Amino acid sequence: MNAEFMSKSEYRTEDFVLDPEFRKWVLANDLESKLYWEEFLRLNKNKVEEIEKARKIIINLSKKEFHLDEVQQDSLWNQINSKIDRQEAIKKETKVVSLDSWSAIQHHKEKLESKRREKLKMTLVFSAASVAVLSLILWFNFYQLQQEKAIPPVEYETIEALAGVKSSISLPDGTIVTLNSKSKVTYAKPFNGKVREIVLEGEAYFDVAKDTLRPFIVKTGPVSTQALGTEFNIQAYPESPISISLIEGAVLVFNEEVVGLSEKLIPGEGILASLDNKLWQKDRFDLETTLAWMNKTLIFKNTPFKETIHSLEKWYGVEFKITGKMPEDVYITGKFKDESLKNILEGISYSTKYSYSIEGKTVNLNLTQY
Repeated sequence: MNAEFMSKSEYRTEDFVLDPEFRKWVLANDLESKLYWEEFLRLNKNKVEEIEKARKIIINLSKKEFHLDEVQQDSLWNQINSKIDRQEAIKKETKVVSLDSWSAIQHHKEKLESKRREKLKMTLVFSAASVAVLSLILWFNFYQLQQEKAIPPVEYETIEALAGVKSSISLPDGTIVTLNSKSKVTYAKPFNGKVREIVLEGEAYFDVAKDTLRPFIVKTGPVSTQALGTEFNIQAYPESPISISLIEGAVLVFNEEVVGLSEKLIPGEGILASLDNKLWQKDRFDLETTLAWMNKTLIFKNTPFKETIHSLEKWYGVEFKITGKMPEDVYITGKFKDESLKNILEGISYSTKYSYSIEGKTVNLNLTQY
């Protein structure tokens, strides 16, 4: 870091405003100033906030309502300096003849007093400038605070389907959303912005109202699904990968955290993605399995036993209490349409060999026999 940088590293906001090189960079932005101040910012990151305030103040000072652009300010200073020079020239024209020691002393005394007056004048000028800059900073901060107060806080609407419950809702734009159990959607109110954006946790089927001027976007972690008017299903439970299945129309699926990671889907195609961005797979899906939950049907296809238990908890809104070790080599296959939890547990027990009891919302599962 050179000596000049070290000096300016101690600048405050008003010092930056008064620095001619800084004003030149803000208003003219020539290549030399650009390189200099960019290097300064790189070496003095703790000054970024003060530099930003100083820049805004200079820009405000350069606007028409202040009637003083940079040229006019320089002209005004030149006039002041010129007047000072003329006054000094008049004094110099009066030749002083030193007749004795007293005259010499008085001559030097006058020069000393002149320097003191000049120093005092410059101190007053810079003090006045500092007061003006400080006043402007205070006004600017007050203005920003008032602007922030003027912006109304954003209100959000959250609609949730509890465990064991499925619900269908109509959004303000006419879009129909069917929520699977233990799922919820959140959106900003009113739902009339340029982009119709909602956040999904869990699983939902979307029948999107067509509006070519306002894209419809569903956000699930880093993955977003955009549509204009279409039907699609999204599954985004925390414990499993995000699954997007297009039924009708067209959607664009993209990852907001990974540049270039996007796919446009046609009906029958889907995306399987993970929250940690390690999985991104485009493939076709089984329509019956994907939409089974909307038809009150549970379908298991070589589903691990542990995952089967989680599905039953969400579907029926119950909690399983397990006794014994959860089997890792047991996979469940079956189709259950509008069946009771007791009937499903009876059906699965033939292959898994467990005992169970249902007490309200609690299912006690004994796996010690397995």
